[in-house]
Parts: sequence; structure tokens; C-alpha cells
Amino acid sequence: MQWCDYAHHRAAPEVTSFCNLMRTHDGGSHVKGFMRGTRDVLRRTFEVADQDELDELTRGLCAVVSVNLIDPAYGAPTKDLLKNPEAHTLVRRAVIDGLSEALAAQPALFEALTKRLADNADESPD
Repeated sequence: MQWCDYAHHRAAPEVTSFCNLMRTHDGGSHVKGFMRGTRDVLRRTFEVADQDELDELTRGLCAVVSVNLIDPAYGAPTKDLLKNPEAHTLVRRAVIDGLSEALAAQPALFEALTKRLADNADESPD
């Protein structure tokens, strides 16, 4: 997981995902768990209630999500979409724990995200 502030990375989050080393091009439950965990931490840490503020915090986010499952369930024969609900739960919990620790241990990351919120508030019309 990394935030990029380059102009071309200031778009929606870019998440590349895998299950058992196979690319899941359409994401699935593990990607949903990743995004949910990320948003949960950002909402709690930065006391964000507004969806626009949450979108601003996740802009430029780049991540790779990879899970290994004994019995993966896919949404199509091409195996592009993972459907295992346990992947959502486990990835979400890991992201909540890891991102919370990272924000506590890396003041520069916390400050950069706080600045992003403040800059966005300054640019928003009243």
C-alpha cells in the first residue's frame, strides 16, 4: 500500500489483486475487504464523515492485494473475480491493524493525509 502524489496518480485507488498467485483482474472479496478496512481506519483516524473527504484521502492510493486460499471460489470460469467471504473478513482485519499501526508509527504519513484533507477543504466552494 502506498499513496502517490504525482498528478497522474491523483485518481481513484489502483488495486492489483491476486489469489493463489493468479491475477484476479476484476478484484473480488479480498479487494473489497482491503478498501473497506482502509476506509474504516481513515474514517476513525481523521474523523471523516463526508464521502468526498474519504474519496480525497483514498485518491492516489496504490496497492497490491494477494491472498492464498485452500478452496478459492471464483465468480467466473476465467477466475477474474474472487468470491470467498472469508477473504473479505481476513483482509479487512489485516488492513485495519496494519494501517492503524503505520499511521501511529509514521507521523509523516499522518501529516501528509491531514494536509490533503486541509487542502481539499480550502479548495472546496462553500
